[in-house]
Amino acid sequence: MHHKNVLIFCFFENMIQPSKKIILPISKSLYIRKLIYEFVEKNEVGNIPSESPSDVQVVYEALETISQSQNSGEIATHPVVIDVRDCGAAYRFLMAVLAVTPGQWVLTGTKHLMQRPIKELVRCLRSMGADIQWCGDGACTVSTNVKSGSWSICGKNLQSSELTIDCHQSGQFASALLLIAHRIGLKTLHILPETPPSASYIQMTKAVMNGDVNLARGGLLADWSAAVYWYARLLLEHQGSYKLSYLDMDSVQPDAILAKWFAQWGIESRQEAKGVVISVDETFVKPQEVITLDTSQNPDLVPVLACMACLWPKKMVFNGVANLRYKESDRLKIIQEQLSPFATIALNTYNGIEDNKLMVDPNDLKNNVDFVFDAYNDHRFVMGFSLFALRGKVLIKGFDSVRKSYPNFHVEGVVGGTDIVG
Repeated sequence: MHHKNVLIFCFFENMIQPSKKIILPISKSLYIRKLIYEFVEKNEVGNIPSESPSDVQVVYEALETISQSQNSGEIATHPVVIDVRDCGAAYRFLMAVLAVTPGQWVLTGTKHLMQRPIKELVRCLRSMGADIQWCGDGACTVSTNVKSGSWSICGKNLQSSELTIDCHQSGQFASALLLIAHRIGLKTLHILPETPPSASYIQMTKAVMNGDVNLARGGLLADWSAAVYWYARLLLEHQGSYKLSYLDMDSVQPDAILAKWFAQWGIESRQEAKGVVISVDETFVKPQEVITLDTSQNPDLVPVLACMACLWPKKMVFNGVANLRYKESDRLKIIQEQLSPFATIALNTYNGIEDNKLMVDPNDLKNNVDFVFDAYNDHRFVMGFSLFALRGKVLIKGFDSVRKSYPNFHVEGVVGGTDIVG
């Protein structure tokens, strides 16, 4: 019996080798910003590595389409459809780029993506005179071939020296405006609140724009949000070591805080010439019974860490999780739904923004258990649920979605005894 997009695998302890070399994917957050900023500034579409995450490929293909449409000379009369599929960064960043790029554009994506927050960014662009219309319920008159639930954008030259953007729902709103700042003559951007969720990603955008990041593969720009799987796995295995190639402990990526967090739990990180070696500190004293983390600047780490908490006998509390419901899936809902059989899951002020707190208190989980999970096509949960292979057989529906950020995870991340079906 074959099932599409389903992975079954199990863990064999004797397959683990000390100091195993792990080739992590490139940071899609950095590369997407690089591609868009260079396109806006130089009107060029840069190259991407062949092993790029699918989100990076989405942005690359969209910029290629925009560039080709501009060169064809037909953009004034023929609407061009830019389909960003399920890439949230492409949705927000290209909304701003298309608004200031002369031509008729239709920005679209998956149904779930088009429901993710963007109205505040649209409001801000419209305040400069941008022509952006929602094509809801079949209301789009730009093209009969455009599906309902898309945006019609008439790109044109815009100017504004000062703008204010509310980033309570997403720091990507500010990054989108920063990426077109030179094009519109933006001198001052007021960001609300003063420290919004994922503010560290806004600083990443500025670092890319300032040329502070070496984006060559040898520049140690592996993805820290993918590295969390290996940190969590080593903590649970508590033996051996991994060399995470091209990882940089001084990275501008906010998720580099992993090294500090896991040091508190007995996992050492050591920078080497071409990556970071992580190993178990055998002299470490066990941490406190309740571990509390502020994840407001690191939302992508929560799915994997929440799964880790179910397998590690420590209660974990995650603060600042409100915006997890605006990601590739409603991550708070999925954590409650998928992990409640293995832990007590508590969440306060679910519908609010301030003081959101998620608690995961593990049950006594048995070994050699068959686990079945639905990742709801969310790449972060694929990595998180994979940790359960340390306790038994695991079946993950929607496994292929991991290509969004970690295209080789089905090779590097799957442990011994793998059986891929379909």
